[in-house]
Amino acid sequence: MKAKNSVEKKRRPYKQLVIECLTDLNKEGDRKKPTSVVKIMNWIEKKYFPDSFSNVSKLFIKKAIKSASENGIISRIRGSFVLNKAKKEQKVEKKKKNKRAIKKRVETVAKKREKREKREKVSKEVDDSVQNKRMAKIEEKGEEKSAKAPVGIKFDHFWQFETRNYGWVNYEPSASDIVEEVYRGYLANRGGTDVRAVKSGDWEYQVDFMAMKQTNLQHNSHTTRSIRRVPVLLNTI
Repeated sequence: MKAKNSVEKKRRPYKQLVIECLTDLNKEGDRKKPTSVVKIMNWIEKKYFPDSFSNVSKLFIKKAIKSASENGIISRIRGSFVLNKAKKEQKVEKKKKNKRAIKKRVETVAKKREKREKREKVSKEVDDSVQNKRMAKIEEKGEEKSAKAPVGIKFDHFWQFETRNYGWVNYEPSASDIVEEVYRGYLANRGGTDVRAVKSGDWEYQVDFMAMKQTNLQHNSHTTRSIRRVPVLLNTI
């Protein structure tokens, strides 16, 4: 009799028992793991009605579950129930969730930026490598051994064009200086093309420094000739 009275004193309103049950069985309030009515009944019976769990008790528990659900204390999920967190806790959880989402977005953006920078770096290295090979090819193809400079040139290199009958012939000093100046500008700012326009006196040429060719734009036949750059022997300027 005393034991029964002790249990009665400990027992709280049915709604409070339902809340206590859900708090114990799902401490985190995980909505993916709601608690069924049967489990709620079994938990309350075991803890508070070990010897006297009647149909009346079951009816009161069901009413308590319904009341708690209507008051927003618990939520129904597929016939089972989960305890709603307090509004303050919900706000805190929402803030944490937003922070995690923002952190994830920042990390994603940072990773994308890092990948893009790596691609750009590799692309630049490839471009520089290709350009260096092209320039080495130009130097190899277009520059002969040093020779005595024609009188009147200003630079340490002069230019020649190839003829069918006379082989390599020097440019006029003024024309050679013009081509050399354009070539140096080309080396300093290669841009997207190897072709430059060169005007010398009454003639206008299109010069391809990659192919080392010149084309006379004003001649009817647009004559194309091979050209080359020749370093000047020391103390001959």
